[in-house]
Amino acid sequence: MGGREDGVKDAMARFFAKAPGMDLPKPKSKRRKAKDGLSEEMIQNRLVSLLRGSFDVFLFSVPMGGARTAHAGARLKRGGALKGCPDLILLTPPCHEFKGVCWELKKDGGRVSPEQLDFMSQAAALGFLCVIVSGLGANLNLARYLYEKAENKRTEAEIVSFCVETDGVRIIS
Repeated sequence: MGGREDGVKDAMARFFAKAPGMDLPKPKSKRRKAKDGLSEEMIQNRLVSLLRGSFDVFLFSVPMGGARTAHAGARLKRGGALKGCPDLILLTPPCHEFKGVCWELKKDGGRVSPEQLDFMSQAAALGFLCVIVSGLGANLNLARYLYEKAENKRTEAEIVSFCVETDGVRIIS
């Protein structure tokens, strides 16, 4: 550890030693990474780089994660935020049958919330391809499959078949 961190810890220890009835706070635990060492954010960054850089896909993310106060959550809700919104929304359709893609990324072993499943089901009913993809490899493979042949787009049946057969890819209908 660096000298500055040790100095901060020493100052906190002295402060809490003088304050009766107050305990020194526990250090925050480090963010756990997936088995392959990649966080969900790292996977998303690599996927977005591929989609924008190699395939010129029009996409955006809705940054909803993280802790917030009740007041901040209420403001987001009034502003139109919805629980379960996927990590990425791609407005470039992968084929003529789909209007776009709702893409939920998960690190290996990540769980899907009931709100995410509900959101994806509603978006699928509106004509979007809705996928939940776990791990870096599965995310990059699906992106390449959907957008590599932009001039010769695949059919809905081919895309659904690929999603069903590929480990780490789950399609929501």
